[in-house]
Amino acid sequence: MSSTPRGYFLTNRVSHTRFFPLVHTFKYTTVAVLVELQALEDHELNIWSLFGYNKRWRAICALRPNDYLFSSPKNSEMSISQKLEALVRREGYAGIVDDGKYEAWMLTMPSYFGFEGINPLTVYFLYKSEDLALVVLEVHNTFGETHIYFMRPGVEEESLSVLQCIYDHRWTFPRAFHVSPFNDRKGFYTVSIKLPTIPEDPKPVVIIQLREPDVNSTPGNTKITAILRTTSALPLVSSLSAVRDVLFTLMLLPLSLFLSFSRILYQAWVLHYRKRNMENDHYDLKVYLRPEPFLPVPAYTSPPPGNEMKTRLFPAAGAGITTRRLSSGFFASRARQYVKEFLRTRVELEDGKLGVVLVEPEALGDQEEWFLPSDWKEEAGRTLRITLLTPVFFELLLTAPGPGLVLLAGGVIDPSKVEGRPTIYSTILDTDRGPNDIMFIVNDAKLFVEVFDYTLPTFSPIVSRVSSFLQTLRRSALPTFLVEGENNEQDTASKVEIMNHLLSIPDGHFLDSTLHKISPVEQALSSLQLIGFLTSLLALAALEPHIFSLFRARVKSGTETWYRKIWERTEQRVRAIKALASFD
Repeated sequence: MSSTPRGYFLTNRVSHTRFFPLVHTFKYTTVAVLVELQALEDHELNIWSLFGYNKRWRAICALRPNDYLFSSPKNSEMSISQKLEALVRREGYAGIVDDGKYEAWMLTMPSYFGFEGINPLTVYFLYKSEDLALVVLEVHNTFGETHIYFMRPGVEEESLSVLQCIYDHRWTFPRAFHVSPFNDRKGFYTVSIKLPTIPEDPKPVVIIQLREPDVNSTPGNTKITAILRTTSALPLVSSLSAVRDVLFTLMLLPLSLFLSFSRILYQAWVLHYRKRNMENDHYDLKVYLRPEPFLPVPAYTSPPPGNEMKTRLFPAAGAGITTRRLSSGFFASRARQYVKEFLRTRVELEDGKLGVVLVEPEALGDQEEWFLPSDWKEEAGRTLRITLLTPVFFELLLTAPGPGLVLLAGGVIDPSKVEGRPTIYSTILDTDRGPNDIMFIVNDAKLFVEVFDYTLPTFSPIVSRVSSFLQTLRRSALPTFLVEGENNEQDTASKVEIMNHLLSIPDGHFLDSTLHKISPVEQALSSLQLIGFLTSLLALAALEPHIFSLFRARVKSGTETWYRKIWERTEQRVRAIKALASFD
């Protein structure tokens, strides 16, 4: 074993400064570790009950692989280094890790007495033949989501001036992840790094600047600067003096590892409530509600030539990948079960010619769930491909009275399936949308409506009455224009005809029709369950804006995620499209 320490216990000074639309600065001290991954995973850095790898409840400070990069696949526990290698290969940097002759150091905050708080930033330094080969930033937000940025020396790297020579590298790249509630996702990050030198000076410095886009959509003025500067580094070695020094540091900073989330909340409260300028709305920091993460680069690169789609479905080159997304809540999970039950029945009714696949982006590749008939005929079949950006898609399917409305509210066309000039469907759906108005992507909008605009033919009296009641509930949540205005247009233009078809509301809902297969008693019980579920979902959706109002939260217009605002924005787009169609 080398005499050179392979891990360090760090004390860091962290500062955040916002420059506009108002000036705000705060500083605090944190503790972290800088460890070489192979030594960590070989348990060479385990120090009694002070520090350990995968020893959450058996050490004061610990690191666990599940907390980093992405969740391990089912039935396969991956180490941190294995996950890092998988992501590096996926991004096209396999040459760094394939032969195993590299060294990776990780800068991160450990758990404390088993408590794992918000860990905003983890940095990985990958070395090849003692030269820096790659820097990986792992960014977390308060929703449990994770985004990875990759920075390679000499690639999109800025030259450093004489005044900046204290740093070793500096990169600027597009921003693609929602972190702060007071910023949208536009802009760029400029990251400056002073590398740790082992063992002479194991004190890294990381500076991240959020820069606004200028008129040419290139990096402009700095809006926020965050600095992490290591002030002390103690070797993680099994000696009495080292253990004494680390324990002394923890005694001086006993709560630092517990305070990350509370600090975030406090500073957000100060910015939103205490520093509000009542006289000038320009200086009033409003909340941007969390948008859905972009799709991974390999899935959607850019629209084909001739597609004037304004909707942004994909990150710019070099903007990394989201490896953890918001998990499904109770309502989305239950709605998903209803949708899957319907799809299993629906595909059996097309003589083996219809297949449906639900696609969910994951860190190591898209996860696909297929619904195929027993006599599937691939050569003659049609396949509906639905790529999910959010589990809310299933809630929308359950609460909207018709599938066309679901498309208008949250669906867009897969740009890779649009050849040449946009189709009428893509022109209608891929209009300019807000960050929270894209929930799923389909390869065929017409087939989507065909699949879900379907009610099974044999309705019992109980199911018919229940479906009629549920459709009334669903209509009540929509603006009057979307419910009653679909047939007011007499224009025979194809765009208007398709719009009217999308706005049509069937007498029965496709999900309600799944109740017909069971006995009358089971129908009654299942109907009551569905009624209770739908009314609860709609009631909570109606309550959401009042909760924000109760806390006097000022939300940026166009980013609201509650149903009323989603349908209002849908109505605005429908009116605009119909108005333009009348001039075609």
